[in-house]
Amino acid sequence: MSESSCEFIDGCPMFRYFRNTAKLIYQELYCNGKFTDCERRTRRMAGKPVPANLLPNGAKLWRDEEKPPPLWE
Repeated sequence: MSESSCEFIDGCPMFRYFRNTAKLIYQELYCNGKFTDCERRTRRMAGKPVPANLLPNGAKLWRDEEKPPPLWE
């Protein structure tokens, strides 16, 4: 991890929901770029819970009241 990378990049559970190409895009945009804009990091740094469905931009992969798709469980 470089100084310009998020300190949580190696253990971020969000990446299990993405194929390699999408994972690399998110890492480039947030983890190795503007990681201070990452909503997941912001919540974690504030001591707040980080929902599994939360994307770095604050959007959700699935609705809160739903379970993740079976492929992701």
